[in-house]
Amino acid sequence: MSKIKIIDYHAYNETVYSNTAEYNLKIDLPSARHYHSPYLMSSTEIAYFGYPKGSDNQHSEPLVFYENQKMTCKEFSDKLKYRRNTYDELDKYRILVCLNMDKSIMMRQFDSLKNELIENNFNKIMIGVNPNQDNPCYGTYGILVRLPFSQKLYDYYEYEFEYKKNKIIKELLDYTCTYDNLLILEINPAEITMNQNLINENSFRKVLYNNLKNLDKILIELKIDGNVTIERFITILDDIKDVLIVLRNQESKKMFQKKYSELNEEEKDRYFEIYRMRIIKHSDYYKEKVLN
Repeated sequence: MSKIKIIDYHAYNETVYSNTAEYNLKIDLPSARHYHSPYLMSSTEIAYFGYPKGSDNQHSEPLVFYENQKMTCKEFSDKLKYRRNTYDELDKYRILVCLNMDKSIMMRQFDSLKNELIENNFNKIMIGVNPNQDNPCYGTYGILVRLPFSQKLYDYYEYEFEYKKNKIIKELLDYTCTYDNLLILEINPAEITMNQNLINENSFRKVLYNNLKNLDKILIELKIDGNVTIERFITILDDIKDVLIVLRNQESKKMFQKKYSELNEEEKDRYFEIYRMRIIKHSDYYKEKVLN
């Protein structure tokens, strides 16, 4: 059974308040279309980790407010475990739970919640810090309730922290990455080459779809010719929507951005997740573990 994963968010300046009577939490919640995750989402839900109004923060433990219920860390973990176990294994879409934490939460209290998640085998955890707060625990976290077919491919997904003023604390547990194939895919106006071998589009799709149930077997580096038509570009986007894409140099990245900018607004919305969430830049880890 797939695991729940806590995913870091960039903290945008969209400040909201809890809409529940039980909590009075000030949180930074990123725009729904800006979360950094390599997954398709069918819905996004909100959970709060903090203290009920009027409680003594020094002598009481924080609670999680989720689905209009107050619950302990263990109850929250068990709730997610139950939901995970009720999903269809082949369900393409996921439910994302945004876990927003009160700035008064201490690290040991977050560790308590984290340990409860790990107890239920939710052991892929990434911690990002909101740079505008002194408390290293305060921030916005995402809990992914379903993962697609293979865990290994998405374990590599590169998290980029662009905060300039504050040091980011990150923690990643059980971090693994294995790939059996790296496909270099070059899209030209009249042809497609894969690892320098000319292929037709039907063969390209067949390679992808044969690997969808074993996504740890395939990683694609994408190169697009500047003369490729928008129609051809859209066809390629539809074909690669379930596969992790890598742009390893500035030229490839700029060309992809250029083609994306030529889409109309409806098309941009449709392929936004591919554009923002399925493209990563290479790192020393990537070069060491994948290319060598």
